[in-house]
Amino acid sequence: MKIRNAGLLTELSSDFRLSIEGQELGPDIRTVKQMRPVLLDADGLKVGQGTYFMYREAGKPDDRSLFADRSLRYDITVVPSVMLGSEYNKTLGHYHPDSVRPPLSYPELYEVLHGTAHYLLQKRKSSPAGTLEIERCFLVECRAGEKAIMPPDYGHITVNKGQAPVVMDNIVERTFKSVYEPYIQRRGGAYYVTTTGEKKNPSFKNLPELERIRAPEFNRMVNAEIAEALEKGYAYALYLENPDFFSWLVDPKDVELW
Repeated sequence: MKIRNAGLLTELSSDFRLSIEGQELGPDIRTVKQMRPVLLDADGLKVGQGTYFMYREAGKPDDRSLFADRSLRYDITVVPSVMLGSEYNKTLGHYHPDSVRPPLSYPELYEVLHGTAHYLLQKRKSSPAGTLEIERCFLVECRAGEKAIMPPDYGHITVNKGQAPVVMDNIVERTFKSVYEPYIQRRGGAYYVTTTGEKKNPSFKNLPELERIRAPEFNRMVNAEIAEALEKGYAYALYLENPDFFSWLVDPKDVELW
């Protein structure tokens, strides 16, 4: 299956293997066994089953230095349409570490190339008792051809509620390591997205209500100027055209969501 991605010939096989410009890439595969700590109900699932496939450095070899020179990386992730018990398929969930402008963490840019993704975002706050609570939650719907900015200080999960695989790319600061432990410690995100609706995770107290929003509108809340520029084409092609525009992914001084 050919995946529309201007500037990059992208193909996906029936077993979710990705080819870029005719060259098959090797994925990192997240299995059910690795996902069990964040699932609402893992009974009956095959522990070795792959739940999603991550392709690092997915651009053309000749283009990779254009990303590396600005401390960025281009990846593609495939999230098949499968069920994880009563939950729709999802990624494990993670936060980002502090950026070059602490206390802001690094942001991230996602783009859906195929299918429809729902990004479950949550922002932590420290309560007077020192325990971590959640102060704001979003469920951001992002359709094929659209992008979604993950703002600083928001953890996020990708959910595939549709019948087609979600194929999404991302551009992100290349040196940091994702922080998974808060999701594992709380058995997942603030909400579980299930066939009967969104369910609050009982590991959290006093959860805010889930704010549902479309990706273009959400991006404008983060930064209207950046959002408008991102709507002019596919992320990979936009990057090749003007790499300096994406400097906010390294220094997020203008992309904080209040």
